[in-house]
Amino acid sequence: MNHNSNEITSLSVKKALAGKRILLSGASGFVGKVWLAMLLTYLPEIEHVYLLLRRGNFPSVKDRLDYIYRSNPAFAELRAHYGISADRFFADRVTALEGDITKPFAGLTTHEKSQLQNVDLVVHSAGAVEFTPEFDEAIATNVFGVLNMADLAVELKARFIHVSTAFVAGNKQGRIEEKVATTVLPNGKTWDPEKELQIAQELILKVKDSQKNVLEQPKTKNKPLIKLGISQATRFGFPNTYTYVKALAEALLTLRYSELPKSIFRPSIVESAISFPFPGWNEGFNTSGPLVYLLGTWFRFFPSKEGLPFDVIPIDQLCRGLTTIAASLLNNTHPEVAHCGSSARNLFTVDRACELTGLAHRQYYRRSGKGFLKRAILSRFDTVQVEPNHVLSIKNIQNALHFSADLLDNVPFGTPVPIELQVRKVKKSVLRAARGMRPVEKVVRLFLPFVYELNQIFEGNELANIRVEEEEFQFAPESINWREYWVKIQVPGLRKWCFPEILGKKRPIYIPNKALFTRSA
Repeated sequence: MNHNSNEITSLSVKKALAGKRILLSGASGFVGKVWLAMLLTYLPEIEHVYLLLRRGNFPSVKDRLDYIYRSNPAFAELRAHYGISADRFFADRVTALEGDITKPFAGLTTHEKSQLQNVDLVVHSAGAVEFTPEFDEAIATNVFGVLNMADLAVELKARFIHVSTAFVAGNKQGRIEEKVATTVLPNGKTWDPEKELQIAQELILKVKDSQKNVLEQPKTKNKPLIKLGISQATRFGFPNTYTYVKALAEALLTLRYSELPKSIFRPSIVESAISFPFPGWNEGFNTSGPLVYLLGTWFRFFPSKEGLPFDVIPIDQLCRGLTTIAASLLNNTHPEVAHCGSSARNLFTVDRACELTGLAHRQYYRRSGKGFLKRAILSRFDTVQVEPNHVLSIKNIQNALHFSADLLDNVPFGTPVPIELQVRKVKKSVLRAARGMRPVEKVVRLFLPFVYELNQIFEGNELANIRVEEEEFQFAPESINWREYWVKIQVPGLRKWCFPEILGKKRPIYIPNKALFTRSA
């Protein structure tokens, strides 16, 4: 029995999850770690959480879990709160199992599956988040990964949550409903998901067969497979490979597993924590981080369109929403699909984000800018929204730099050697600047659909109509003050935790502050 989106229901998260056993994939990711930390902090009544992990470079998954628990700031406040009993508390409630979602039943052995026989809920949060991956990897991870985890849930007689993305809507404009597109695509055409999966696999094999006679090359990105994914995505009305394969996975999950009690959970753009585990916590560099970073440099002409929704959800609000859906699924009052975003209840726009990003950077450079130019100029910089083909667009600047380099090649015969050497030096500098623009251009190109083309409001009726009794789990995007959040939490959080990654520096060590840690009774 599914929850009726027009009916408001009351729910106690603590009662629904008390004594329950959960299997979580993706616990090494940003969402997985924070959700696990939140569950252990606010719901010690949970019986056990099993984590599906890959070993990576560690001797065992237990070693990897121990490293994550001890080194990641997401768990720092948890350890501070429980003090000397924290390690025992964690060990008693969390077990790591080695698995691979691209394999049937996630690669678990019969013995390992027997350990999970009492699991009540499988939450699948693992997946590849790159926009334009190689198509075979995207299908293996983001399509078969979902189906393999659903098979495992069926085997365990457990309920199932698939963490997807709101952007499965593709290039569809306007209000986006909380429904799965099993027949109609974003471009209005119809499709057969089963047939499309078969076609995708055949195309992948065709590309790989064509490369068999190519001389062995060092492992690099397989451009034909990347282009294949982009081609398939744009053909169906999706901005990139990632959104296409996530939509395909949703459709196949819905069609193949009609009897499986499940919910599809769709976050929008996931950003820094408001308060849990502490204000500003973020990691990785996959969402708005690259754009926020660029707008803090000398780059100021940003291609974007005024008034477009910029649907952002802080990670702790997302985790509240995910816990609510988990509890409703265990309570048998669950929605089939639930958006977890802010646009329907507290609209934030691209131009407002640009404005507040500029303000946050100006405040930072006035207070902490190193060097006269940063304090004097960047502290007064405003972001300017422009058309993608603006005269000072990144592409035009790149072209101008290459043109200048070509001109510098034509040094007149007989030019004195000192001047010729100086010209060569200038040319090197110009070409270096042109190369430096490439990653900037790539980032802007990847994000262009979301800041210039797509006018989408993600309906959020399902979460809005569940009244959670416990305050610490109430999903309330309408409570976000965007100016306060973006200027005082989001941008400083990115600057501290994420910018070091792009600069090749180490992330700072987080020292828990008990004054920041609050826990409801």
